[in-house]
Amino acid sequence: MANLILIRDLCERKKMTIRELAQKIGRNESSIQSAIRRGTTNSTTIELIAKELGVSAGIFFDGF
Repeated sequence: MANLILIRDLCERKKMTIRELAQKIGRNESSIQSAIRRGTTNSTTIELIAKELGVSAGIFFDGF
């Protein structure tokens, strides 16, 4: 299980909404919101999110 709640914090720091993030990575907003709530998604999506937010994908797993 990943700490995908960090996505919200990282988006705020980048002055980006979840909707904007979803559009930039080619996903819909509801799938990103669902992943955040569940704490899980596929590795490709995590990598796309991390790249768009300028962080390593490992940040979502550190401490778990």
